[in-house]
Amino acid sequence: MPDLLLLDSEMPGKSGCEVLKWVRERPELSAVAVIILGGSGSPNEEDTAYRLGALGYHTKPETTEELEHWLKRICGN
Repeated sequence: MPDLLLLDSEMPGKSGCEVLKWVRERPELSAVAVIILGGSGSPNEEDTAYRLGALGYHTKPETTEELEHWLKRICGN
């Protein structure tokens, strides 16, 4: 079981919020932390993510190095 799911807000076929809703409907996944990575930073999208139970909502990093730095920061490494 994962400790953390990073979901892109705009995945093929489903949005990150749709997947988050699916995760939160399953009791066996209730302890999994979910963070949505959004492209637009839309307040509506961010509000929806938090309302559905996201631990966080962040704008997508522009580079792999930024993503790695950001993940180390949130994971405490």
